[in-house]
Amino acid sequence: MFDHYMTSRTRHTLEERKEDLVIAAIAEFASRGLDAGSSQAIAAAAGISQPYLFKVWKSKSLLFLASLDTVYDRIISVFEKAAEGKPPSVETLSEVGDEFESFSRSEMQMLLQGFAACDHPEVRALVVRRWMELIAVLERIAGRGGDPIKHFLGVGLLMMVARTADMPESALLCETQ
Repeated sequence: MFDHYMTSRTRHTLEERKEDLVIAAIAEFASRGLDAGSSQAIAAAAGISQPYLFKVWKSKSLLFLASLDTVYDRIISVFEKAAEGKPPSVETLSEVGDEFESFSRSEMQMLLQGFAACDHPEVRALVVRRWMELIAVLERIAGRGGDPIKHFLGVGLLMMVARTADMPESALLCETQ
């Protein structure tokens, strides 16, 4: 009697559920932030109940941290992959910057929400640790630190703000025409 139900139902592993929740959480937290983000909306988007969400992630804060960590992982991975096989140089760093277009608006918003949530000590600790890791990756790609990294990050932050606010391309060029 229950055979059909059991065979047609897709079962997900705990790791698959965690991934589903992180994907849903990035969308929710990117637009609403840690404090206003709704665990109920995240659970619904992932196709599970809110109580089950809290079985998988013990708190909304832990899910926020995992979501932010996932975005940093992706950014670092994309930059490292783009630099693979190329010599460390400022030119390689510049080429890696072209990969910025591959990041979604939600990913950019999630980073900004991470900065905004730095009043939470655990968020601040993650942001500082991952930002320093990103700088170290960029230094390896460039073969040096200093001004090239500051320029890369400054332009990247400008692009992040422009992308999340849907600004015209002229905003990236810092032109008002």
